[in-house]
This record gives sequence, structure tokens and C-alpha cells, in this order.
Amino acid sequence: MFPSMKHKLKLTTIATHFNSGESQFLRRLSTESSSSLVKNSSSQYINNQKLYKRLSAVGGTGEKIRKVLHSIKRNGGNFTKSDLIDCLKAFRKYGRYHHCHEILEWMDKGKTKFSSSEYALHLSIMSKVKGIDEVEKYFDSIPPYAKNHHVYGALLSCYCAEKMTDKALALFKKMDELNYTSNCLAFNNMMSLYMKVGNPEKVSRLVEEMKEKNIPLTNHTYYTWIQSCRFPVDLERLERVKQDAEENDSVKDDWQIYSHLAGVYIEGGDYEKANTALNKVAELLDDPKNGERNGFHYLISKYSRLGNLKAINQSWDKLKSRFKFNNMSYLVMLQALSKLEDIERLKKCLNEWESGHKIYDDKLPTVVISAYLRHDMLEEAEHLLKDVKDKGDKMIKIAHINFLNYFLEKRKFDSALKHLDAAMEVNWKPMVKKLDPLFEHFKEQKDVDSAEELCKKLEKVQLINSQAYSWLLTTYADAGKTAPDMRERMKVNGVEISTEHEALLQKIC
Repeated sequence: MFPSMKHKLKLTTIATHFNSGESQFLRRLSTESSSSLVKNSSSQYINNQKLYKRLSAVGGTGEKIRKVLHSIKRNGGNFTKSDLIDCLKAFRKYGRYHHCHEILEWMDKGKTKFSSSEYALHLSIMSKVKGIDEVEKYFDSIPPYAKNHHVYGALLSCYCAEKMTDKALALFKKMDELNYTSNCLAFNNMMSLYMKVGNPEKVSRLVEEMKEKNIPLTNHTYYTWIQSCRFPVDLERLERVKQDAEENDSVKDDWQIYSHLAGVYIEGGDYEKANTALNKVAELLDDPKNGERNGFHYLISKYSRLGNLKAINQSWDKLKSRFKFNNMSYLVMLQALSKLEDIERLKKCLNEWESGHKIYDDKLPTVVISAYLRHDMLEEAEHLLKDVKDKGDKMIKIAHINFLNYFLEKRKFDSALKHLDAAMEVNWKPMVKKLDPLFEHFKEQKDVDSAEELCKKLEKVQLINSQAYSWLLTTYADAGKTAPDMRERMKVNGVEISTEHEALLQKIC
């Protein structure tokens, strides 16, 4: 995980790739050591691996990072600034942003000299744990000499992540005046923002501006540009983007370009071009240097949407020949076969996983249970559910929800209630609307007791809403029974009494 620390500190580069179309935010982190972090012959040096092991333990103990660092120093231990940054990178990889922030705060309070890139990193981490107001205060506190394109870019990224369009536009304009938009990062952030706030048509304008300024388009730029053709689907514009990407030598062999293209083609109903794009993905993944497990997962999933079983099997065989046994790969394959309603291959794939897995994952048999129920294979589904409970030693929520829906559709309400109870035991909060068939059944049967029992079950996990009370009141009214305290119950639960409610309350109270 960590680089060797035998020599003096070297320059460390951290690259942050923001998800859901956010930009890659490249940071060059200076690793100059502050006086409080320099190694010396009289102290015991703790390298980054040992330091990370010590710090990561706080997740189980609840201890504070700063106390661990102070303890190490008090006991004669020493480490470098670069070691701390390496630990921070590892924490960030696993989403432990609070720990990242504690490390940066400890460094800041210890008067560690930060580079511009490290200030940028602090802004980025702070936005995850403190909110945009604190980010802006920290930005204002950064020395003017350190506020370069990294720092401004980090603040812009925070605004874009929070969908703060006005502030992002104002900052982007200021960055342009300072000549801080001469690379793709600020543009990619703005493109991601426009996608998030529902203005995909503005992405193409930013691309044209990049071209006018001779700013190279990156892989991420193309990903966002392609996705902007989806809302609504514009296949003519998509063709122009495709041609542009294929003429760009720096990105033309990126399989993800073609995977994004395939997705939009599928949305637009052009399955022939979608297949062609997916075949290009397969061709690029054949090269071992490009071959990623996730790439094959994507191929299998998208080919299933096109009903291309032959291509699915080819991709599956290549995946298994190149990579070690993996639960996620089998889950993707099971989902694809389920979408194709290929029950025989589904059984075979599940059996293959059963014989080779090291860690049991109930999500995989749940996919098969769902397929069995769609095909009215109730006995097989129940047998598999029992098998899952025996091996997984727990009741699986999604499977019980599938059984609930199945029995509701078949109007087998006793069985449906059993699976509702099982799902709610593992904290499932059902949408009341999904339970309409049950309420309708109780109303038809004039079964007030069962309707009340269902409401009590729902109240254990959530407040029952206006719709549920409408069913309950109607059941009382149709059964000719009274409930003098019903109006007060509704007020206590914060339910606004509608005209419909009032008419029913007049009958039963």
C-alpha cells in the first residue's frame, strides 16, 4: 500500500478522482518536513506502514487520532510529514474522512508548513466533514502567496459538489481572470456541476471553450460530454463526440469511452451501434494492459440489456481465465442471466459459485430466488431461501421482500404477512402504498383486528402516514365498528386530517 521510506522524503503525488462525473483533482503534495516531524538519531522512527496500523486501530477503540499521535511523540517515536500524508491517502481510500481531517488538523496546529497542494487537500477533506461554511473560512485563512490554481480549484470542486451554481460560476470567472483555468480540471468540475443541476446542454459550450483555449480534452471530459447527450438522448450529437474522441490520440484507446457511448446508444434505442461500441470495449479489454475486472463486469451487464447471450458467455469466459474467483463477478453474471430469464444457466452459475466461494454472500442466491419467483418456481425458491438461512445464519431482507410481493400478487395474504414480519425484523421500512393489497383485503373481510395489527407492526419501524390511516378508517367504517380515540391517535402521530378523514371519523368516533 505504501512506498518505501528508506531515503529522504520524495515528492508524493495524490490523484483524487471524484465519482458521478466529478473531476479528477490532481494534487502535487510537497513533502518538506516541518521541524516537529524531522527524524533524528535519538528517536525511534516509525515508518508509514507501522504508523497507519497504529492510527487505523482508532476505528475500533474510538480513540482520537491526535491523542495517538501525541502519545507516539511523547514516547520517543517519530515520523515524517510524508508518512502522515500516506496514512491520510489510505484513510481517504476507505472513506474515513473524519480521520483524514484529524490528521490535517493535528499537522496544522503543530505549525506544519503546508504547500499549496496540501492546503487544497485540506479544503477537500474539510468539505466532507465540516460543511461549506467552514471550507470558506479556511480558504480565507490561507496565506495569499499559497492561493494558487490548486487551492482555488479545490474550493471550486467543493462548490460543484454542493451544487452551488452561483458561487461556482463566480469563482470560475475569477479563476479565469487569474489564468487558473488553463488546464482541464476547472472545466471538468463545471461540466459535472451542470450535469448535476440538470443543465447538460451547457457541457458542449464548455468543451468548445476548452478547444478555443487549446486546453486538451481528457478522458473524464469525454465521459461527461458523452453523458450530456443522454438528457434528452441526442444520437446525432453523440456521433460528433464519438468522432472527436476517435481523432484524439490520447484517449481513443480508452475502453470507458466506448462503454459510455454504448450506454447512450442503448438509451436511444440504437442497439446495433450499442453492440458495435461494446465489441470495441471487448477488443480493448483483450489487451492485458487495459484489461480490468470492472470492464468485463460492465460488458456482461450491458450485453444482457441487448440480449446478447453469446457475447455474455465470451466475456464471462475471458473474465474467469484472467482473474481469480470473485463474488462480485458471479453476482454480475447471475444478474445478467436473470435479466435474460435463463433459468438453467442461472442454476449452473449459482452451483459453480457455491462450490468455489470463500466468503458466503446472500446477495447471490437472492438474485436466483427472485428469478424463481418470477417463473412461479415457489418450491425451488423456498428451498433456496432455507439454504441461505442455514449457511448465512440470518434472514435476508431482499429475499423476504421478493416473497412478500409474490404472495401479495397471488393474494396469499397469510404467507405475505409472514415474509413482511421477517423483512421488518431486519429493519425494513416498507412503503405503505406497497401494502395496499393487504389493507384492501382487510377492508373486504371487515377485519379490523388484522388491520390494526398491521398498523402496529408498521409503527414499530416508522410513523404510519395519512394513506395508512385512510385504509384503517375505511376498514372500521365498513365493519360498522367504532374507535373513539382515533382522532387523538392521528393528532399524536402528526397526521393532517383531510376532508376524507373527517368524513370517516364522523362515522367511527
